[in-house]
Amino acid sequence: MQKRIESGLKEKKLIIGYKKVLAAARKGQLDLIVVSKTSGLLKDKIEKLASVKTEGIDLTSKELGILCKKAFNIAVLGVKK
Repeated sequence: MQKRIESGLKEKKLIIGYKKVLAAARKGQLDLIVVSKTSGLLKDKIEKLASVKTEGIDLTSKELGILCKKAFNIAVLGVKK
């Protein structure tokens, strides 16, 4: 999973943020939605609203932000098709 996120980062195929990810999912632009382990309830909500494969990752939102080389926490991100 981490390698897929890193390759998406290099190819600029990541969408960060709950609202942006849901909007892109509704438009059919996403291949995968990744949710940090600290966002269990958020994952359930996204699975109900979006018809895209949703996976949890065993990283906190802070660690996910570091993996994406961002200076902020990331709870939800989407990988574009």
